[in-house]
Amino acid sequence: MQPFFLSGPAVDAASSEQRALLAFWRDPRDEAHAAALEARRIAFVVVPEVVNDPGAGRRWRGAPPALLPGVVSRPADAPYLRKVFAAGGAEVYAFEGRPR
Repeated sequence: MQPFFLSGPAVDAASSEQRALLAFWRDPRDEAHAAALEARRIAFVVVPEVVNDPGAGRRWRGAPPALLPGVVSRPADAPYLRKVFAAGGAEVYAFEGRPR
C-alpha cells in the first residue's frame, strides 16, 4: 500500500503496516518474517531498483531506501522467497510459504 493513494484513516492503517514490515526489509533472511508475510497474505515481494543499486537513488528527493540503516540481508538471501523476475535492477520474488 502506498499512502499517497489513500486518504483519512486508511493512511494510518497503511503507515502501521509499513512500520510492521520494516523489520522484514532490514533482515529478510530471518525466517521469522515469513510468518508476517503469510499473515498478511503477501504473495509477491517487489524490490525496486534503488534497493539493489543505491546509485539509482539520485532520482529520489530524500535518502534512497537502499541506505536504510540496519540492513543485514537482502530478499535474495531469504530461503522462503523465489526470484521470478528481474529487470534493470528491480526484482520480484514469489513468497513460497513459511519454512517447515
